[in-house]
Amino acid sequence: MRELRPLPKAEYSLNLLTGAKIFSKLDANSGFWQIPPDKKSSYLTTFITPFGRFRFQRLPFGISSAPEHFQRRMSQMLEGIPGTICHMDDILRWGSTQEEHDQRLTEVCKRLKNSGMTLNAKKCIFSQTSIKFLGHIIDGQGIHPDPDKIAAIENYQPPTNKKELKQLLDMANYLSRFVPKYSDILFPLTSMLSNKVTFVWEAPQEAAFQKLKKILSSDPLLMIFDPGNEITVTTDASSYGLGATICQKQADERRSVIAYASRTLTPTESRYAQIEKEALTVAWGCEKFRNYLTGIHFKIETDHKPLIPIFSKKNLDDLSPRLQRIKLRMMKFSYTVVHIPKKELFAADALSRNSQKVPYKREELEAEIDAFIQMITSSLPASSRRLDELRVAQLKDETCQKLTDYVLKGWPSKKEVDTLCAPYWQNRYEISVQDGLLLRGCRITIPKSHQAEVLNQIHEGHLGITKCRARARCSVYWPGISKVIEEKIKSCTACIQESSNRHQPLIQTSFPERPWEVLGLDLFKYKNSLYLLISDYYSRYPEISRLDRLTSAEIINHCKSVFSRHGIPDVVRSDNAHNLIQ
Repeated sequence: MRELRPLPKAEYSLNLLTGAKIFSKLDANSGFWQIPPDKKSSYLTTFITPFGRFRFQRLPFGISSAPEHFQRRMSQMLEGIPGTICHMDDILRWGSTQEEHDQRLTEVCKRLKNSGMTLNAKKCIFSQTSIKFLGHIIDGQGIHPDPDKIAAIENYQPPTNKKELKQLLDMANYLSRFVPKYSDILFPLTSMLSNKVTFVWEAPQEAAFQKLKKILSSDPLLMIFDPGNEITVTTDASSYGLGATICQKQADERRSVIAYASRTLTPTESRYAQIEKEALTVAWGCEKFRNYLTGIHFKIETDHKPLIPIFSKKNLDDLSPRLQRIKLRMMKFSYTVVHIPKKELFAADALSRNSQKVPYKREELEAEIDAFIQMITSSLPASSRRLDELRVAQLKDETCQKLTDYVLKGWPSKKEVDTLCAPYWQNRYEISVQDGLLLRGCRITIPKSHQAEVLNQIHEGHLGITKCRARARCSVYWPGISKVIEEKIKSCTACIQESSNRHQPLIQTSFPERPWEVLGLDLFKYKNSLYLLISDYYSRYPEISRLDRLTSAEIINHCKSVFSRHGIPDVVRSDNAHNLIQ
């Protein structure tokens, strides 16, 4: 049976270096060849040549389980020695003082000698205040990115196709933990990878590329995690990305960054309400940093005040199903959520990381804004002629004109807003004017004179309420559009006939009273792999496991893993597939 001994993650290993000042790095000499396999395994390595059959008497390269076996042997060899990290044949020794370092190094050398492990003298480095390890530069101040990797990005020529762009992003992703709001900065680049988008390299892409270079060239620094210091997680969500930062307060009360994390929203997540995006950012950020946060109490800072009651006072029954699932993901953590105004949230981040300040020349900024506006308007689902018609109609519409004034001059308080614009108040921060066109996000705000015509276009094909609403969410907006679509379809004879139920009614089931009381269990196939889906009937929280074999024993093992983390349910429902009832 193959050993399951995965390599420790680099991020986890680097944050074991609390208080490290002096470093040494040892390199095992042809490490695999110093590990003899047992006789039975040795015969499995037999190979045929014109001169006869031969077998390896040392661990050869090319065996899939060899790295795991070697890592286990090295870990056992050095087990119990403080200040030691072993990644395959690389061994890092450190100490907070020269004396402590020397004592630990002596102990490591004794262990290696007793085990018969030899070292490559040319690759060993001793008693350094700064050292390169796992693709990073480590010193007494913290963790720096490898200058060679930064140079590779700085010298990279602008991509000419998607393959070259993917190579660039692969290099940049390794350094993403050093870059605040990484997904937001590189969104103009990552959006080009979609199969639905034609590759272009224009001003927005070049600006994102140059901004990444400037941040990396400013020698960003991350502090090494200290379990004894206060921990703060800062989260924020944009219209197309999630971002999180984990910080710690140092002895001088200065806040230092441990790591940045970000990712782009999926197409489904991008349609979430803003409060759901902000809640998702909190859950995702905490799960991203779970190696630091599990088992301790920490503080979460957010600029979205409605999140505080959701994560503290409100019961699950008072939340929407989506927010329930997000809150359930947070139950494994101990935390306090506090509200920090946007201005102070940014200031705290800027104080902890001066390299975030990337100045722009005014001309470059204006060119980037113009290009971004052109990208938005060109992606709208309407022809140039149709957009011109809507611009003229908005100019003639009293409500659109007042909205434009509010956008350009600033929104008044809710009590002072004109009654025509009151329905737009709750979405005021999403409303903008781009190239003379009033938009909510990337959706065109339709003036009253064109609403009936647009409604008929949405209703074409009699697709039903759900699909018509989805069509509207991608392109157009006015207050109450979802309700208008529903009324239109309910009054349509063709839609009523089309939606008539041709199936027997489903068996009614009672709604559970609490989370994890009743579960649904099913199997599905995706991209030639089999998966087990377990879903909570109360919160709709899903657990998905990949199956190596479609057997009852395999399914039972995955169920045990899920139940050990969340508890044993009262009822489990399935479709009685033979693999589930054997």
